[in-house]
Amino acid sequence: MQHIKREKSCSEICLIAPSEELGTKARAIIRERRENIDVYISSLDDATTVAAGLMERGARIFISRKGTKTLLEDTLNATVVGIPTILSDYLEIMKKVRLIDSPVAFFSYDELTNDVKTMCELLDIHWRWYRFTGSLSAEESVKRAIEDGAVCGIGGVVTEIPALKLGLPYMPIESSAESVISSIETAKQILAIQKQEEVKQEYLKINLERYQTVTDFSRDGILVLDWELSISVANPAAERLLELKAEKLLGRKVSEVIPAPKLAGLLNTEKKRVDEVVRFNHTYLTVDTLPITVDGKQKA
Repeated sequence: MQHIKREKSCSEICLIAPSEELGTKARAIIRERRENIDVYISSLDDATTVAAGLMERGARIFISRKGTKTLLEDTLNATVVGIPTILSDYLEIMKKVRLIDSPVAFFSYDELTNDVKTMCELLDIHWRWYRFTGSLSAEESVKRAIEDGAVCGIGGVVTEIPALKLGLPYMPIESSAESVISSIETAKQILAIQKQEEVKQEYLKINLERYQTVTDFSRDGILVLDWELSISVANPAAERLLELKAEKLLGRKVSEVIPAPKLAGLLNTEKKRVDEVVRFNHTYLTVDTLPITVDGKQKA
């Protein structure tokens, strides 16, 4: 496993490969395409620790094989793009095992895709599928396959190790360049969308801060009502005018706070009203009502 220096930052997209073969292939593709993506080699058992360290250093999206993808999503709630295992990854191996008149074991984290199953049937391959979730279950799945009479194993690097240890001939499946490139493009698109959303959120936050500054330092009393005419914002001037703190105002119907019939009439219209005089508590208020509409519908 590649060692990680905590103090050094990493790329926002990182590819975690379960084998040196896939890592070498991925690095070559990344170098040729001039992508800003780091590649790390990790077993399934160590993937969570590796990914957690990378996240601390700035990694935002991971690319990995299916087993690692599911593991990182479950344990770290990370954004992970899976490198798909497609039918073409199996074809050369299938051409070889079709000549074997004995059971062949397929090992994978997820169930085999329908096109792989169909191809096995068309080529008259005697196959069985064995699922694993980590190194321990990988060895157990290999043992079960041997007990079931399998004479050959097909899968990734996780089950290759126990297969060789237990004497089961093995043909490893490696992701194609097409699958790696597809996952890279998907990861880049997701990262771009995340950054666009962050820009929108920052813009919204800035506008809210501006709005808060205006309301807080205005000499006029300002109440913001939601579409149900409940108070959602009350500035300090409104607190002084109504002689109530914001916590006593927020969430209450404005009609409870200012029981003025004329005010109710002003609020029950979508029209902007300025300098309207409303009698309240033996005094007179000058009221402006400014409805907020979004896409032609009143929202506040």
